[in-house]
Amino acid sequence: MSGTERSFVLKYRFKNVSNIKNTKKSYSDYEDHFGVPWRLSIKNNENHLGVHLYCGRSEKEKEWSIDTEFEIHILHPKENSFHEFTYLLNCFTNAIGRGPSRIMTWERMEKEFLQNDELVVEIRVKINEITGIEDVNLNMPETVDKLPPVEKQTDQKTDDFVLKHVFKNVSKIKEFGCRYSPTEDHSGIQWNILIHNRKDHLEVILYCGRPGNKSEWSVDIEYEIHVLHPNGNPAHKNSAVSHRFTEAIRRGPKEIMTWERMEKEFLLNDELAVEICVKIIKMTGAESIVYLNPRPRSFVLKHAFKNVSKMRDTEDCKGPIQYHFIAPWFIGIRNENKHLGVHLYCGRSKNKKEWSIDTEFEVHVFHPNGNPVQENSAISHCFAVASGYGPSDLMTWERMEKEFLLNDELVVEIRVTITNFTGIEGFHLNMSETDDKLSIVEKQTNQKTDNFVLKHVFKNVSTMDDEGCYGPTEDHFGVSWYVFINHEKEHLAVFLRCARSKNKKEWSIDTDFEIHVLHPNGNPVHKSSISSVFTNDFPCGRNLMTWERMEREFLLNDELVVEIRVKIIQMAGTEV
Repeated sequence: MSGTERSFVLKYRFKNVSNIKNTKKSYSDYEDHFGVPWRLSIKNNENHLGVHLYCGRSEKEKEWSIDTEFEIHILHPKENSFHEFTYLLNCFTNAIGRGPSRIMTWERMEKEFLQNDELVVEIRVKINEITGIEDVNLNMPETVDKLPPVEKQTDQKTDDFVLKHVFKNVSKIKEFGCRYSPTEDHSGIQWNILIHNRKDHLEVILYCGRPGNKSEWSVDIEYEIHVLHPNGNPAHKNSAVSHRFTEAIRRGPKEIMTWERMEKEFLLNDELAVEICVKIIKMTGAESIVYLNPRPRSFVLKHAFKNVSKMRDTEDCKGPIQYHFIAPWFIGIRNENKHLGVHLYCGRSKNKKEWSIDTEFEVHVFHPNGNPVQENSAISHCFAVASGYGPSDLMTWERMEKEFLLNDELVVEIRVTITNFTGIEGFHLNMSETDDKLSIVEKQTNQKTDNFVLKHVFKNVSTMDDEGCYGPTEDHFGVSWYVFINHEKEHLAVFLRCARSKNKKEWSIDTDFEIHVLHPNGNPVHKSSISSVFTNDFPCGRNLMTWERMEREFLLNDELVVEIRVKIIQMAGTEV
Protein backbone atom coordinates (compact mmCIF):
# COMPACT_ATOMS: atom_id res chain seq x y z
CA MET A 1 0.00 0.00 0.00
CA SER A 2 2.42 2.58 -1.08
CA GLY A 3 2.74 5.18 -3.75
CA THR A 4 2.88 8.75 -2.54
CA GLU A 5 3.76 9.48 1.05
CA ARG A 6 0.87 9.07 3.49
CA SER A 7 0.99 11.84 6.07
CA PHE A 8 -1.22 14.11 8.14
CA VAL A 9 -0.98 16.73 10.87
CA LEU A 10 -2.81 16.88 14.20
CA LYS A 11 -2.86 20.26 15.93
CA TYR A 12 -4.69 21.20 19.11
CA ARG A 13 -4.84 24.12 21.55
CA PHE A 14 -5.01 22.81 25.13
CA LYS A 15 -6.63 25.23 27.62
CA ASN A 16 -6.32 25.61 31.41
CA VAL A 17 -3.06 23.70 31.26
CA SER A 18 -1.75 24.92 34.62
CA ASN A 19 -4.73 23.20 36.28
CA ILE A 20 -3.65 19.74 35.11
CA LYS A 21 -2.59 17.96 38.28
CA ASN A 22 0.25 15.46 38.62
CA THR A 23 -0.38 12.17 36.69
CA LYS A 24 -3.47 13.68 35.00
CA LYS A 25 -4.06 14.06 31.25
CA SER A 26 -5.92 16.28 28.84
CA TYR A 27 -7.09 15.03 25.43
CA SER A 28 -7.80 16.62 22.08
CA ASP A 29 -10.80 15.75 19.94
CA TYR A 30 -10.57 12.78 17.56
CA GLU A 31 -9.82 13.38 13.88
CA ASP A 32 -10.26 10.85 11.09
CA HIS A 33 -7.26 10.17 8.83
CA PHE A 34 -7.10 7.20 6.44
CA GLY A 35 -10.26 5.75 7.95
CA VAL A 36 -8.74 5.70 11.46
CA PRO A 37 -9.51 8.07 14.39
CA TRP A 38 -6.47 9.88 15.91
CA ARG A 39 -6.01 12.32 18.77
CA LEU A 40 -3.38 13.89 21.06
CA SER A 41 -2.92 14.01 24.79
CA ILE A 42 -0.71 15.92 27.20
CA LYS A 43 0.13 14.69 30.67
CA ASN A 44 1.62 16.13 33.84
CA ASN A 45 4.02 13.25 34.45
CA GLU A 46 5.72 13.85 37.80
CA ASN A 47 6.25 17.52 37.01
CA HIS A 48 7.29 16.82 33.42
CA LEU A 49 5.33 17.34 30.21
CA GLY A 50 4.41 14.17 28.33
CA VAL A 51 2.83 14.14 24.86
CA HIS A 52 1.21 11.11 23.22
CA LEU A 53 -0.27 10.24 19.85
CA TYR A 54 -3.38 8.04 20.08
CA CYS A 55 -4.68 5.64 17.45
CA GLY A 56 -8.34 5.05 18.26
CA ARG A 57 -9.09 2.19 15.89
CA SER A 58 -11.55 -0.19 17.57
CA GLU A 59 -10.48 -3.74 18.29
CA LYS A 60 -11.46 -6.47 15.80
CA GLU A 61 -10.91 -10.19 15.70
CA LYS A 62 -8.47 -9.85 12.80
CA GLU A 63 -5.00 -8.55 13.58
CA TRP A 64 -4.05 -5.16 12.12
CA SER A 65 -1.17 -2.74 12.36
CA ILE A 66 -0.28 0.83 11.38
CA ASP A 67 3.46 1.53 11.26
CA THR A 68 4.18 5.24 11.86
CA GLU A 69 6.89 7.85 12.19
CA PHE A 70 5.98 11.13 13.88
CA GLU A 71 7.38 14.42 15.15
CA ILE A 72 6.04 16.47 18.06
CA HIS A 73 6.08 20.26 17.83
CA ILE A 74 5.16 22.51 20.76
CA LEU A 75 4.30 26.16 20.04
CA HIS A 76 3.08 29.20 21.89
CA PRO A 77 -0.57 29.97 21.12
CA LYS A 78 0.80 32.81 18.97
CA GLU A 79 3.25 30.32 17.41
CA ASN A 80 6.26 32.55 17.93
CA SER A 81 8.20 29.94 19.93
CA PHE A 82 8.93 26.36 19.02
CA HIS A 83 10.08 23.11 20.56
CA GLU A 84 10.59 19.97 18.51
CA PHE A 85 10.83 16.32 19.51
CA THR A 86 11.85 14.48 16.36
CA TYR A 87 11.62 11.09 14.70
CA LEU A 88 9.55 8.82 16.91
CA LEU A 89 8.63 5.35 15.67
CA ASN A 90 5.68 3.21 16.70
CA CYS A 91 3.61 0.41 15.22
CA PHE A 92 0.01 0.67 16.46
CA THR A 93 -1.71 -2.72 16.81
CA ASN A 94 -4.53 -1.64 19.16
CA ALA A 95 -6.21 1.49 20.50
CA ILE A 96 -3.37 3.00 22.49
CA GLY A 97 -1.25 6.13 22.90
CA ARG A 98 2.48 6.39 22.31
CA GLY A 99 4.99 9.17 22.80
CA PRO A 100 7.64 10.65 25.11
CA SER A 101 6.68 10.92 28.78
CA ARG A 102 9.18 13.68 29.52
CA ILE A 103 9.67 16.24 26.78
CA MET A 104 10.59 18.97 29.25
CA THR A 105 9.93 19.94 32.86
CA TRP A 106 6.44 21.17 33.64
CA GLU A 107 7.96 24.33 35.12
CA ARG A 108 9.81 25.13 31.88
CA MET A 109 6.67 24.50 29.83
CA GLU A 110 4.65 26.90 32.01
CA LYS A 111 7.39 29.53 31.96
CA GLU A 112 8.34 29.47 28.25
CA PHE A 113 5.49 27.96 26.21
CA LEU A 114 2.20 28.98 27.83
CA GLN A 115 0.18 32.07 26.93
CA ASN A 116 -3.15 32.75 28.56
CA ASP A 117 -2.78 29.27 30.09
CA GLU A 118 -2.94 27.68 26.62
CA LEU A 119 -0.51 25.23 25.01
CA VAL A 120 -0.47 24.43 21.30
CA VAL A 121 0.77 20.97 20.35
CA GLU A 122 1.25 19.71 16.81
CA ILE A 123 2.13 16.16 15.73
CA ARG A 124 3.19 15.45 12.14
CA VAL A 125 2.53 11.81 11.29
CA LYS A 126 3.85 9.68 8.43
CA ILE A 127 2.36 6.23 7.85
CA ASN A 128 4.90 3.73 6.54
CA GLU A 129 2.73 0.63 6.32
CA ILE A 130 -0.81 -0.58 6.99
CA THR A 131 -1.70 -4.26 7.34
CA GLY A 132 -4.97 -6.06 8.05
CA ILE A 133 -7.23 -3.07 7.31
CA GLU A 134 -9.31 -3.65 4.21
CA ASP A 135 -11.88 -0.93 4.86
CA VAL A 136 -9.55 2.03 4.29
CA ASN A 137 -10.93 4.13 1.43
CA LEU A 138 -8.05 4.35 -1.02
CA ASN A 139 -9.78 6.30 -3.79
CA MET A 140 -9.69 9.72 -2.17
CA PRO A 141 -9.12 13.13 -3.81
CA GLU A 142 -5.57 14.17 -4.67
CA THR A 143 -4.36 15.34 -1.25
CA VAL A 144 -1.50 14.43 1.00
CA ASP A 145 -3.91 12.76 3.42
CA LYS A 146 -4.74 9.78 1.25
CA LEU A 147 -3.65 6.27 0.47
CA PRO A 148 -3.20 5.69 -3.25
CA PRO A 149 -4.49 2.36 -4.55
CA VAL A 150 -2.18 -0.60 -4.82
CA GLU A 151 -0.72 -0.71 -8.31
CA LYS A 152 -1.90 -3.87 -10.08
CA GLN A 153 0.59 -5.16 -12.61
CA THR A 154 -1.39 -7.93 -14.26
CA ASP A 155 1.10 -8.50 -17.04
CA GLN A 156 4.21 -8.20 -14.92
CA LYS A 157 6.49 -11.08 -14.09
CA THR A 158 6.64 -11.96 -10.39
CA ASP A 159 9.65 -13.38 -8.60
CA ASP A 160 9.06 -15.65 -5.63
CA PHE A 161 11.61 -16.85 -3.11
CA VAL A 162 11.73 -18.23 0.41
CA LEU A 163 14.02 -17.26 3.28
CA LYS A 164 14.33 -19.90 5.96
CA HIS A 165 16.57 -20.07 9.00
CA VAL A 166 16.79 -22.04 12.23
CA PHE A 167 17.72 -19.68 15.06
CA LYS A 168 19.61 -21.30 17.93
CA ASN A 169 19.86 -20.52 21.65
CA VAL A 170 16.65 -18.52 21.36
CA SER A 171 15.77 -18.63 25.06
CA LYS A 172 18.97 -16.69 25.80
CA ILE A 173 17.81 -13.65 23.81
CA LYS A 174 17.12 -11.00 26.42
CA GLU A 175 14.53 -8.25 26.13
CA PHE A 176 15.30 -6.01 23.12
CA GLY A 177 17.92 -8.54 21.99
CA CYS A 178 17.85 -9.92 18.45
CA ARG A 179 19.30 -12.51 16.08
CA TYR A 180 19.94 -12.31 12.33
CA SER A 181 19.86 -14.95 9.65
CA PRO A 182 22.60 -15.06 6.97
CA THR A 183 22.12 -12.66 4.06
CA GLU A 184 20.81 -14.12 0.79
CA ASP A 185 20.75 -12.63 -2.70
CA HIS A 186 17.46 -12.71 -4.64
CA SER A 187 16.78 -10.67 -7.79
CA GLY A 188 19.98 -8.71 -7.24
CA ILE A 189 18.95 -7.65 -3.72
CA GLN A 190 20.23 -8.70 -0.30
CA TRP A 191 17.60 -10.11 2.11
CA ASN A 192 17.63 -11.60 5.59
CA ILE A 193 15.42 -12.30 8.60
CA LEU A 194 15.63 -10.76 12.05
CA ILE A 195 13.91 -12.02 15.20
CA HIS A 196 13.57 -9.68 18.14
CA ASN A 197 12.50 -10.00 21.78
CA ARG A 198 10.39 -6.84 21.94
CA LYS A 199 8.66 -6.18 25.24
CA ASP A 200 8.21 -9.91 25.88
CA HIS A 201 6.81 -10.50 22.39
CA LEU A 202 8.32 -12.24 19.38
CA GLU A 203 8.91 -9.87 16.49
CA VAL A 204 9.90 -11.19 13.04
CA ILE A 205 11.26 -8.70 10.51
CA LEU A 206 12.17 -8.90 6.85
CA TYR A 207 15.24 -6.88 5.83
CA CYS A 208 15.75 -5.49 2.33
CA GLY A 209 19.39 -4.47 1.94
CA ARG A 210 19.42 -3.09 -1.59
CA PRO A 211 22.56 -1.00 -2.17
CA GLY A 212 21.95 2.72 -2.25
CA ASN A 213 22.72 4.82 -5.30
CA LYS A 214 21.80 8.18 -6.77
CA SER A 215 18.71 6.96 -8.65
CA GLU A 216 15.40 6.32 -6.91
CA TRP A 217 14.24 2.73 -6.66
CA SER A 218 11.40 0.72 -5.20
CA VAL A 219 10.52 -2.93 -4.64
CA ASP A 220 6.85 -3.80 -4.12
CA ILE A 221 6.40 -7.13 -2.37
CA GLU A 222 3.91 -9.35 -0.63
CA TYR A 223 5.16 -11.72 2.04
CA GLU A 224 3.99 -14.21 4.63
CA ILE A 225 5.79 -15.16 7.83
CA HIS A 226 5.73 -18.79 8.92
CA VAL A 227 7.04 -19.96 12.28
CA LEU A 228 7.78 -23.70 12.36
CA HIS A 229 9.10 -26.25 14.76
CA PRO A 230 12.63 -27.35 13.81
CA ASN A 231 11.06 -30.71 12.89
CA GLY A 232 9.22 -28.96 10.05
CA ASN A 233 5.67 -28.95 11.37
CA PRO A 234 3.91 -25.65 10.69
CA ALA A 235 3.36 -23.82 13.94
CA HIS A 236 2.23 -20.28 13.18
CA LYS A 237 1.32 -18.36 10.04
CA ASN A 238 1.09 -14.58 9.72
CA SER A 239 -1.34 -13.25 7.11
CA ALA A 240 0.04 -11.72 3.91
CA VAL A 241 1.61 -8.27 4.24
CA SER A 242 2.20 -5.80 1.40
CA HIS A 243 5.02 -3.29 1.49
CA ARG A 244 7.02 -1.07 -0.83
CA PHE A 245 10.74 -0.82 -0.01
CA THR A 246 12.38 2.42 -1.16
CA GLU A 247 15.45 2.22 1.08
CA ALA A 248 17.50 -0.36 2.94
CA ILE A 249 15.22 -0.92 5.91
CA ARG A 250 13.54 -3.57 8.06
CA ARG A 251 9.80 -4.14 8.03
CA GLY A 252 7.44 -6.60 9.68
CA PRO A 253 4.65 -7.06 12.21
CA LYS A 254 5.81 -5.99 15.63
CA GLU A 255 4.10 -8.71 17.69
CA ILE A 256 3.77 -12.20 16.20
CA MET A 257 3.04 -13.78 19.58
CA THR A 258 4.10 -13.51 23.20
CA TRP A 259 7.65 -14.60 23.97
CA GLU A 260 6.31 -16.96 26.63
CA ARG A 261 4.01 -18.70 24.13
CA MET A 262 6.85 -19.02 21.62
CA GLU A 263 9.13 -20.67 24.20
CA LYS A 264 6.36 -22.96 25.41
CA GLU A 265 4.90 -24.12 22.08
CA PHE A 266 7.36 -23.53 19.23
CA LEU A 267 10.88 -24.22 20.53
CA LEU A 268 12.59 -27.56 20.11
CA ASN A 269 16.08 -27.97 21.61
CA ASP A 270 16.06 -24.18 22.04
CA GLU A 271 15.77 -23.72 18.26
CA LEU A 272 13.20 -21.68 16.36
CA ALA A 273 12.60 -22.14 12.63
CA VAL A 274 11.32 -19.09 10.76
CA GLU A 275 10.34 -18.94 7.11
CA ILE A 276 9.35 -15.88 5.07
CA CYS A 277 7.73 -16.46 1.67
CA VAL A 278 8.31 -13.39 -0.52
CA LYS A 279 6.63 -12.45 -3.78
CA ILE A 280 8.12 -9.50 -5.71
CA ILE A 281 5.28 -7.68 -7.47
CA LYS A 282 7.18 -4.82 -9.07
CA MET A 283 10.71 -3.38 -9.17
CA THR A 284 11.66 0.08 -10.41
CA GLY A 285 15.09 1.68 -10.68
CA ALA A 286 16.77 -1.65 -10.03
CA GLU A 287 18.67 -1.67 -13.30
CA SER A 288 21.44 0.44 -11.76
CA ILE A 289 22.45 -2.17 -9.19
CA VAL A 290 26.12 -2.93 -9.65
CA TYR A 291 27.78 -5.55 -7.50
CA LEU A 292 31.49 -5.16 -6.91
CA ASN A 293 31.70 -8.08 -4.51
CA PRO A 294 32.18 -11.29 -6.49
CA ARG A 295 33.14 -13.17 -3.35
CA PRO A 296 33.24 -12.43 0.38
CA ARG A 297 36.00 -10.28 1.89
CA SER A 298 37.31 -11.49 5.22
CA PHE A 299 39.78 -10.53 7.93
CA VAL A 300 40.62 -11.45 11.52
CA LEU A 301 41.00 -9.21 14.59
CA LYS A 302 42.77 -10.64 17.62
CA HIS A 303 43.85 -9.00 20.85
CA ALA A 304 45.04 -9.99 24.33
CA PHE A 305 43.31 -7.81 26.92
CA LYS A 306 45.29 -7.29 30.12
CA ASN A 307 44.29 -6.60 33.73
CA VAL A 308 40.84 -7.93 32.95
CA SER A 309 39.90 -8.84 36.50
CA LYS A 310 40.23 -5.17 37.48
CA MET A 311 37.45 -4.07 35.13
CA ARG A 312 34.52 -2.84 37.17
CA ASP A 313 30.84 -3.23 36.33
CA THR A 314 29.88 -1.33 33.11
CA GLU A 315 33.56 -0.62 32.41
CA ASP A 316 34.88 -1.51 28.97
CA CYS A 317 38.22 -1.88 27.25
CA LYS A 318 39.02 -1.61 23.56
CA GLY A 319 41.73 -3.13 21.43
CA PRO A 320 43.88 -1.27 18.89
CA ILE A 321 42.42 -0.07 15.59
CA GLN A 322 43.23 -2.04 12.45
CA TYR A 323 42.33 -0.98 8.91
CA HIS A 324 40.62 -3.54 6.68
CA PHE A 325 38.88 -2.63 3.42
CA ILE A 326 39.17 1.12 4.02
CA ALA A 327 37.40 1.07 7.40
CA PRO A 328 38.94 1.12 10.90
CA TRP A 329 37.93 -1.89 13.05
CA PHE A 330 38.62 -2.93 16.62
CA ILE A 331 37.40 -5.27 19.38
CA GLY A 332 35.82 -4.11 22.62
CA ILE A 333 35.10 -6.11 25.78
CA ARG A 334 32.83 -4.98 28.58
CA ASN A 335 31.86 -5.99 32.10
CA GLU A 336 28.12 -5.86 31.46
CA ASN A 337 26.19 -6.50 34.68
CA LYS A 338 28.59 -9.30 35.69
CA HIS A 339 28.63 -10.77 32.19
CA LEU A 340 31.31 -10.64 29.52
CA GLY A 341 30.27 -8.65 26.46
CA VAL A 342 32.33 -8.71 23.25
CA HIS A 343 31.69 -6.22 20.46
CA LEU A 344 33.02 -5.62 16.97
CA TYR A 345 33.48 -1.92 16.25
CA CYS A 346 33.46 -0.23 12.85
CA GLY A 347 34.91 3.26 13.24
CA ARG A 348 34.30 4.58 9.72
CA SER A 349 33.83 8.34 9.94
CA LYS A 350 30.61 10.05 8.96
CA ASN A 351 30.19 11.94 5.73
CA LYS A 352 27.38 13.42 3.66
CA LYS A 353 26.79 10.28 1.68
CA GLU A 354 25.13 7.35 3.41
CA TRP A 355 27.14 4.15 3.56
CA SER A 356 26.75 0.66 4.94
CA ILE A 357 28.88 -2.43 5.45
CA ASP A 358 27.06 -5.75 5.86
CA THR A 359 29.04 -8.22 7.95
CA GLU A 360 28.90 -11.70 9.34
CA PHE A 361 31.30 -12.48 12.17
CA GLU A 362 32.19 -15.06 14.80
CA VAL A 363 33.57 -14.32 18.26
CA HIS A 364 36.24 -16.69 19.63
CA VAL A 365 37.67 -16.50 23.13
CA PHE A 366 41.04 -18.17 23.76
CA HIS A 367 43.34 -18.87 26.65
CA PRO A 368 46.58 -16.92 26.20
CA ASN A 369 48.16 -20.33 25.51
CA GLY A 370 46.14 -20.47 22.29
CA ASN A 371 43.55 -23.12 23.11
CA PRO A 372 40.06 -22.11 21.96
CA VAL A 373 37.59 -22.10 24.83
CA GLN A 374 34.44 -20.29 23.74
CA GLU A 375 32.91 -19.73 20.32
CA ASN A 376 29.87 -17.60 19.48
CA SER A 377 27.96 -18.64 16.37
CA ALA A 378 27.80 -16.42 13.30
CA ILE A 379 26.38 -12.94 13.91
CA SER A 380 25.03 -10.71 11.15
CA HIS A 381 25.06 -6.93 11.39
CA CYS A 382 24.91 -3.97 9.01
CA PHE A 383 27.15 -1.07 10.08
CA ALA A 384 25.84 2.28 8.83
CA VAL A 385 27.42 4.52 11.49
CA ALA A 386 30.54 4.35 13.63
CA SER A 387 29.34 1.89 16.27
CA GLY A 388 29.86 -1.46 17.96
CA TYR A 389 27.79 -4.63 17.89
CA GLY A 390 28.02 -8.06 19.45
CA PRO A 391 26.83 -10.31 22.28
CA SER A 392 26.47 -8.54 25.65
CA ASP A 393 26.31 -11.77 27.66
CA LEU A 394 28.77 -14.20 26.11
CA MET A 395 29.27 -15.78 29.53
CA THR A 396 29.16 -14.78 33.18
CA TRP A 397 32.06 -12.64 34.37
CA GLU A 398 32.69 -15.18 37.14
CA ARG A 399 33.02 -18.04 34.67
CA MET A 400 35.34 -16.01 32.46
CA GLU A 401 37.63 -15.21 35.39
CA LYS A 402 37.56 -18.79 36.64
CA GLU A 403 38.08 -20.67 33.36
CA PHE A 404 39.50 -18.38 30.69
CA LEU A 405 42.01 -16.00 32.25
CA LEU A 406 45.75 -16.67 32.39
CA ASN A 407 47.98 -14.11 34.09
CA ASP A 408 44.93 -11.85 34.10
CA GLU A 409 44.85 -11.80 30.29
CA LEU A 410 41.95 -12.62 27.98
CA VAL A 411 42.51 -13.36 24.29
CA VAL A 412 39.61 -12.51 21.98
CA GLU A 413 39.45 -13.12 18.24
CA ILE A 414 36.74 -11.97 15.83
CA ARG A 415 36.60 -13.45 12.33
CA VAL A 416 34.80 -11.04 10.01
CA THR A 417 33.31 -11.55 6.56
CA ILE A 418 32.03 -8.52 4.62
CA THR A 419 29.04 -9.65 2.57
CA ASN A 420 28.04 -6.33 1.04
CA PHE A 421 28.80 -2.61 1.10
CA THR A 422 27.16 0.55 -0.22
CA GLY A 423 28.07 4.22 -0.58
CA ILE A 424 31.87 3.79 -0.47
CA GLU A 425 33.52 5.19 -3.56
CA GLY A 426 36.77 3.70 -4.75
CA PHE A 427 36.04 0.41 -3.07
CA HIS A 428 37.58 -1.65 -5.88
CA LEU A 429 38.18 -5.28 -5.06
CA ASN A 430 41.15 -6.64 -6.99
CA MET A 431 41.42 -9.62 -4.70
CA SER A 432 43.12 -12.23 -6.82
CA GLU A 433 46.07 -12.30 -4.42
CA THR A 434 44.67 -11.86 -0.90
CA ASP A 435 41.31 -11.28 0.74
CA ASP A 436 42.25 -8.12 2.58
CA LYS A 437 43.49 -6.05 -0.35
CA LEU A 438 42.09 -2.85 -1.88
CA SER A 439 43.26 -0.81 -4.86
CA ILE A 440 42.39 2.51 -3.26
CA VAL A 441 44.35 5.66 -2.55
CA GLU A 442 42.59 6.23 0.77
CA LYS A 443 44.28 3.24 2.41
CA GLN A 444 47.59 4.44 3.88
CA THR A 445 49.47 1.36 5.01
CA ASN A 446 52.61 3.32 5.84
CA GLN A 447 50.81 6.28 7.34
CA LYS A 448 52.63 8.22 10.05
CA THR A 449 50.96 8.38 13.46
CA ASP A 450 51.07 11.50 15.63
CA ASN A 451 51.09 11.40 19.41
CA PHE A 452 50.63 14.05 22.07
CA VAL A 453 49.75 14.33 25.77
CA LEU A 454 47.30 16.64 27.54
CA LYS A 455 47.78 17.04 31.28
CA HIS A 456 46.03 19.31 33.75
CA VAL A 457 45.65 19.73 37.51
CA PHE A 458 42.00 20.49 38.31
CA LYS A 459 41.54 22.45 41.55
CA ASN A 460 38.63 22.78 44.00
CA VAL A 461 37.22 19.56 42.60
CA SER A 462 34.99 18.73 45.56
CA THR A 463 33.08 22.01 45.08
CA MET A 464 32.87 21.84 41.29
CA ASP A 465 29.54 23.11 39.91
CA ASP A 466 27.17 21.32 37.53
CA GLU A 467 28.83 22.80 34.45
CA GLY A 468 31.99 20.75 35.00
CA CYS A 469 35.54 22.01 34.68
CA TYR A 470 37.69 22.55 31.58
CA GLY A 471 41.41 22.32 31.11
CA PRO A 472 43.30 24.83 28.96
CA THR A 473 43.15 24.50 25.17
CA GLU A 474 46.29 23.21 23.44
CA ASP A 475 47.12 23.12 19.74
CA HIS A 476 48.37 19.86 18.27
CA PHE A 477 48.70 19.26 14.52
CA GLY A 478 46.62 22.30 13.64
CA VAL A 479 43.72 21.30 15.92
CA SER A 480 42.70 22.57 19.37
CA TRP A 481 42.24 20.01 22.16
CA TYR A 482 41.38 20.09 25.85
CA VAL A 483 40.37 17.89 28.80
CA PHE A 484 36.97 18.20 30.45
CA ILE A 485 35.77 16.63 33.72
CA ASN A 486 32.25 16.50 35.08
CA HIS A 487 30.20 15.16 37.99
CA GLU A 488 27.65 12.86 36.28
CA LYS A 489 25.19 10.80 38.31
CA GLU A 490 27.57 10.45 41.27
CA HIS A 491 30.43 9.45 38.97
CA LEU A 492 33.57 11.14 37.72
CA ALA A 493 33.40 11.56 33.95
CA VAL A 494 36.47 12.52 31.89
CA PHE A 495 36.28 13.66 28.28
CA LEU A 496 38.63 14.55 25.46
CA ARG A 497 37.32 17.31 23.23
CA CYS A 498 38.49 18.19 19.75
CA ALA A 499 37.66 21.89 19.45
CA ARG A 500 38.30 22.24 15.74
CA SER A 501 36.32 25.14 14.34
CA LYS A 502 33.34 24.28 12.14
CA ASN A 503 33.44 24.89 8.41
CA LYS A 504 31.64 23.74 5.31
CA LYS A 505 34.14 21.01 4.55
CA GLU A 506 33.72 17.71 6.32
CA TRP A 507 36.60 16.39 8.40
CA SER A 508 37.44 13.47 10.63
CA ILE A 509 40.21 12.53 13.05
CA ASP A 510 40.60 8.87 14.02
CA THR A 511 42.17 8.53 17.46
CA ASP A 512 43.20 6.09 20.15
CA PHE A 513 43.60 7.65 23.57
CA GLU A 514 44.18 6.64 27.16
CA ILE A 515 42.86 8.50 30.19
CA HIS A 516 45.17 8.46 33.21
CA VAL A 517 44.07 9.78 36.58
CA LEU A 518 47.02 10.45 38.91
CA HIS A 519 47.60 11.71 42.41
CA PRO A 520 49.19 15.17 42.39
CA ASN A 521 52.37 13.37 43.49
CA GLY A 522 52.52 11.75 40.05
CA ASN A 523 51.64 8.15 40.86
CA PRO A 524 49.26 6.64 38.29
CA VAL A 525 46.04 5.43 39.87
CA HIS A 526 43.51 4.76 37.12
CA LYS A 527 43.67 4.04 33.38
CA SER A 528 41.05 3.70 30.65
CA SER A 529 41.49 3.17 26.89
CA ILE A 530 39.15 4.60 24.23
CA SER A 531 39.03 4.72 20.43
CA SER A 532 37.02 7.47 18.77
CA VAL A 533 36.49 9.11 15.40
CA PHE A 534 35.99 12.86 15.89
CA THR A 535 33.83 14.46 13.17
CA ASN A 536 32.64 17.48 15.20
CA ASP A 537 33.47 19.25 18.45
CA PHE A 538 31.40 16.87 20.58
CA PRO A 539 33.52 15.47 23.46
CA CYS A 540 34.29 11.76 23.85
CA GLY A 541 34.89 10.00 27.15
CA ARG A 542 33.20 7.98 29.87
CA ASN A 543 32.36 7.63 33.55
CA LEU A 544 35.59 6.40 35.17
CA MET A 545 34.69 5.76 38.80
CA THR A 546 32.24 6.79 41.50
CA TRP A 547 32.61 10.35 42.76
CA GLU A 548 32.95 9.03 46.30
CA ARG A 549 35.88 6.81 45.34
CA MET A 550 37.58 9.66 43.48
CA GLU A 551 37.29 11.97 46.51
CA ARG A 552 38.43 9.27 48.91
CA GLU A 553 41.37 7.84 46.95
CA PHE A 554 42.57 10.28 44.29
CA LEU A 555 42.31 13.83 45.63
CA LEU A 556 45.19 15.64 47.32
CA ASN A 557 44.56 19.16 48.61
CA ASP A 558 41.28 19.04 46.64
CA GLU A 559 43.24 18.68 43.39
CA LEU A 560 42.86 16.04 40.69
CA VAL A 561 45.49 15.34 38.03
CA VAL A 562 44.20 14.05 34.68
CA GLU A 563 46.39 13.08 31.76
CA ILE A 564 45.17 12.00 28.30
CA ARG A 565 47.64 10.36 25.92
CA VAL A 566 46.40 10.73 22.34
CA LYS A 567 47.46 8.83 19.24
CA ILE A 568 46.15 10.17 15.92
CA ILE A 569 45.62 7.30 13.51
CA GLN A 570 44.27 9.17 10.51
CA MET A 571 43.15 12.71 9.60
CA ALA A 572 40.90 13.62 6.68
CA GLY A 573 39.73 17.06 5.53
CA THR A 574 41.74 18.86 8.21
CA GLU A 575 44.20 20.78 6.07
CA VAL A 576 45.07 24.11 7.69
